[in-house]
Amino acid sequence: YSTLGINPDAKKWRVVPASKSACDTPQMLTDALQDYMSFAFNGTGVAVIGTLGVKQGLIKFRVDGGPYTTIDRGRPKLECDKVLYKVSNLPWGEHSIEGVLVGQGTNPDTGKKDGVFSVQRIKYTVPNDVHNG
Repeated sequence: YSTLGINPDAKKWRVVPASKSACDTPQMLTDALQDYMSFAFNGTGVAVIGTLGVKQGLIKFRVDGGPYTTIDRGRPKLECDKVLYKVSNLPWGEHSIEGVLVGQGTNPDTGKKDGVFSVQRIKYTVPNDVHNG
């Protein structure tokens, strides 16, 4: 997938190596508001897998340029391998998904605003009979 940093002074997207605090999987991460990721795929559905937890953010997702759905990823403790956004029953074909970091939550440990957008993986669905028709 591709990522874009909107703010030229921001840290931009970066790779976070596998560690206990990163759910033992490498991730792409940004903390700059309005930074976004997009992913193009051929299929009938898509899911974005990531983390929920203390230092998370508000993410807007949409498919094929449609309306956005906002997800609040803030939780009292780290939760790994969570479906952040999922769409199914799309017509077979080329689609794109976009996610944007639009806000910060209140960190329950510090009481301050913070938040990141991190992605563990993106999964998309291809029907079994796609090449038989």
